[in-house]
Amino acid sequence: MKLIEVAEERDAHLEKLKAAIEADERPTIIPASYSRGNFSWGDLKELGWAHREQKYISAPAYYEVWWTYTGPNPIIVNYGKSQVEMQDGDEETPVTVDLS
Repeated sequence: MKLIEVAEERDAHLEKLKAAIEADERPTIIPASYSRGNFSWGDLKELGWAHREQKYISAPAYYEVWWTYTGPNPIIVNYGKSQVEMQDGDEETPVTVDLS
C-alpha cells in the first residue's frame, strides 16, 4: 500500500468517526491510542475531542494516566467486559503506569 493510500484510508476513517459523533450515533471506541479497524482514543485526539492526561506519582517514573473526552455528543468506550457512555468532560478512571 502506498503512503498516499494509507493517508487517504486514515482520513476516511476519521471522517466516518466524526460523522457518527456529529449524528449522535454513539460510536464505540476501544481504550487505546491506536487500533487498525476500530475507533480509538487516538482517533478522537486527532479530531480534537480527547486529551491524554497524566499525573506524576513517584520515582522512578510512575504516573497515573487517563483520557478525557471533549466531543460534542456521547460515545461508548468498550472495556471488554463493560461499556461506558462518555459525554463532554468525562474522564476515564486513572491507571498507574511506569513510563521509564
